[in-house]
Amino acid sequence: MDNDQEVRKLKIMTVDDEPEIIRSIERYLRFQPQFGDVEFISAGTFENALEKLEHDNPAIVFQDINLPDGNGLQFIKQAKKKY
Repeated sequence: MDNDQEVRKLKIMTVDDEPEIIRSIERYLRFQPQFGDVEFISAGTFENALEKLEHDNPAIVFQDINLPDGNGLQFIKQAKKKY
């Protein structure tokens, strides 16, 4: 591989206001062979999730529906419109 080719890790973002749920999802996925070399990103609020979506560009998002500052369905609509 030459220097121009960058190896990109699969990025998975979990959005939930309960940290133990985020940890459980990440722990489960780490034990799956296909997710062995994954970068996990987490967000606890609607706004933080939008910022991380733009900055980190995850391939997969696990989204909680009820967040303290917004609705998970609204997040999906905004993300879909923007990306």
